[in-house]
Amino acid sequence: MESVDLEGYRVVAQGTMSISLADENAEIDPIPVSTDVGIPVPELDTLTHILETFHDIWGDCDWTDEDRIRRQVADQTSLAGMKLIKTL
Repeated sequence: MESVDLEGYRVVAQGTMSISLADENAEIDPIPVSTDVGIPVPELDTLTHILETFHDIWGDCDWTDEDRIRRQVADQTSLAGMKLIKTL
């Protein structure tokens, strides 16, 4: 709050208008407020839903030792490749 200089701002009237309302009990609908500022916001999924979907698809697989070894080799190969690229 201390870094904001509010004394440098002032209220300026941009226009005036007169409105008339009927003399009856009524409700006025709220003014719709758009949160979209022109940048499209991607619709994101929750982590819980992503994990549930993943477990629904892959949760009941019987991974063999061969599968685990293949993954470790692939991970190590990828890691070694990234280290090589960083040294270039």
